[in-house]
Amino acid sequence: MTHCPKCGQKLHLYNVSQFCPNCKVNLRFCNFEENFYREAKEAELNLARMHVKLRHMKVAFIGSKLAIARLIAVVLPIVAIVLFSAGSLGINLPFFRSTIALKGIDLYNAFNEGSIAYILKMSSSSLAAEQFAAARNILFCYAAAVLFAVFVLVLTILCFISYKNMPKITAVVAGVGAVVSVVMQLVISSLAGSISGGLVISASSSFGLYILAAALAVVAVSNALLIKFKPKVEYEEGDWERYQILLKVKSGEIDFDSLPQPIVETEETRQIEEEIAKGLKHFEDEQGRKEIEEGESAEASEKEPAVTDPSEND
Repeated sequence: MTHCPKCGQKLHLYNVSQFCPNCKVNLRFCNFEENFYREAKEAELNLARMHVKLRHMKVAFIGSKLAIARLIAVVLPIVAIVLFSAGSLGINLPFFRSTIALKGIDLYNAFNEGSIAYILKMSSSSLAAEQFAAARNILFCYAAAVLFAVFVLVLTILCFISYKNMPKITAVVAGVGAVVSVVMQLVISSLAGSISGGLVISASSSFGLYILAAALAVVAVSNALLIKFKPKVEYEEGDWERYQILLKVKSGEIDFDSLPQPIVETEETRQIEEEIAKGLKHFEDEQGRKEIEEGESAEASEKEPAVTDPSEND
């Protein structure tokens, strides 16, 4: 339900007429000029906000050579996870033998087969608990590195949220992922050194682990460089000023109705105003010319002598 803008009468769904049932004002054209300028100002501010957001998005993704390099680098950890094995774990028991490759799809298959669940369960048993616990830690480190690689990709996709702060978060996440990969290598080396003949658990690392660590380090460095060398955002004339005014209007610092129209004068708005002025002048000239012609024709008709019928004289 709405109310009449003139008398305040409540309007119901069955009031389908364009006239108010109380004061008979035309609801369609009531306060037309005020509403027109208000909508024009809203459109000006909202359009400027969209332009600013699009500029930030463009800068976040392809605003500089470093930003483009980061987009390429962020794919490297995912490629390392999918294509290269980071190492392997072997379970060597009299009635159970299994080899787990630390590689994307192979690790998923090992989870379905129950090998990973077996390691997690045996890490708290009395049989080679220390070695099974080390194997569990290797799995946890690799899973953490994979998660950090995925987080880095997601954060890079969402970098348009804040082209200034998102590189900081991404650099930290990628750096932690690279450290986790190094810790994983240390755990593998420690486990391999503590095994006598590899009778229960065998562990080895592969070049895929070094590729993963290096890829995460490259992502961290590229984001760190973006923090230091921030790309410059270039706005269209008046957009940033309008956006700042919009923020102040939302915070209550500026009264929206007190704003002029256009809110910010630019070269584009000046050209529009000039075109409007030319159109009004042309319209006024045409109206003046028509009035003069009508006045002249009226005077000419008054000065013409009356024509009489000759038959009347007879």
